[in-house]
Amino acid sequence: MSHLRRKQRTPANIPDISPLVRQWILRILVPLNGINEFVQRDGFRSVALAWALGLAQSLDADDEAFDRTAVIMLIRRMHRVAEASNATGRDLLLWGNIEKLGVVVDLTLLEQRVLEFAVLLSTDTLLNNACDLLGELSSSKTCQAVAGLLSVHERDVRAALSGQSTLSRSGLLTLNCEGKWTLGDKLNLLSGAFADQLMTTDSDPILLLRDTVQCGRAPTLDLTSFPHIAASLALLRPYLATALRERRAGVNVFIYGAPGTGKTELARILSQDAGASLYEIGSQTAEGEPLTGAGRLCAYRATQCFFAKRSVLLLFDEVEDIFNDSGSQFGMSTAHNRKGWLNRALEYNPVPTFWLSNQADCLDPAFIRRFDIVVELPVPPKAQRARILETVCEGLLEPNAILQLATAKHLAPAIVSRAASVVRKLQPA
Repeated sequence: MSHLRRKQRTPANIPDISPLVRQWILRILVPLNGINEFVQRDGFRSVALAWALGLAQSLDADDEAFDRTAVIMLIRRMHRVAEASNATGRDLLLWGNIEKLGVVVDLTLLEQRVLEFAVLLSTDTLLNNACDLLGELSSSKTCQAVAGLLSVHERDVRAALSGQSTLSRSGLLTLNCEGKWTLGDKLNLLSGAFADQLMTTDSDPILLLRDTVQCGRAPTLDLTSFPHIAASLALLRPYLATALRERRAGVNVFIYGAPGTGKTELARILSQDAGASLYEIGSQTAEGEPLTGAGRLCAYRATQCFFAKRSVLLLFDEVEDIFNDSGSQFGMSTAHNRKGWLNRALEYNPVPTFWLSNQADCLDPAFIRRFDIVVELPVPPKAQRARILETVCEGLLEPNAILQLATAKHLAPAIVSRAASVVRKLQPA
């Protein structure tokens, strides 16, 4: 344990502390009683926190005895002064971003304040250290602590962090209800990058999702490349157009087929055909770190809220990540662990969504029944494979070579497209 003696020099790199964070820390120490853990018998538990609050400088450097009672009285007096001044001094960039988020996803003022606290808790080392003084908390104690920090009623914080709140439904901030953890581990933000972006980026709130959601690329093929599923397209195209026009809820399309058959390309083509933007739920962060199934579902929830009033389609590829991952301690998939929530999402999601998989048997029949349309996408027949080869390999292959390649039954469109792209990059300018 790290203690502060009066003759100890100032620690290096002590971060600045804003008036708002200072007030929260003093509330942690006094009303929430973190002071007994912070002020030890012979010094402070956190040297950095003591210096940041100005406590170390106020002590008599010539007196070796650490007067714990006097220090506690000093901290209580500092708390009274801070409460009387009522100076918030909040981060204007952060609060501006949160206000914009509030407009997009319809957050209440209290939900915005709770989100502000969670972001600063995630990014401010001193605040996080101070919250650790409260020890491990249950969900009930977490709500009590947040209520005390924000000086609001506990019942309002419970509502703001409930599973039915906008914060939770959007995935922006959820309460970890499993066991006891420190406050920082009980409040789960959409992602660490999301918190950093709120603190550093003044931009369209949609861009705050760029760590987990990407704008879909333009298709390289068109509907004429899929005559082998003409019957499905005759149903899909008007259905999606109507769903977008009437803003229908609960519209979900499941497309499955072997790798490389063109599932993603088909979703991009159908989005373009419907005149809608396509956004894709990522499988990894902007830094290349893989997203867990739970993380992808969290991104999906946020995206549903962010795009609820826009003409947008979503693409959730590789749904095996959530329906067949068996990643929990009980051997159940992410989807089964959240079966109730996911069933409701498939019934009421405001943004039509394509769900893509390499196989259909990774899904429980109970989930399959909730999709409006299920499409199997087989490898195209020989004649169609030849047409796709002509389109994506224009100028690269002789007609005889195209016909010969088209005889390969397992030559999927995506494989051809990638190979053609590599060859074009190797050609001299």
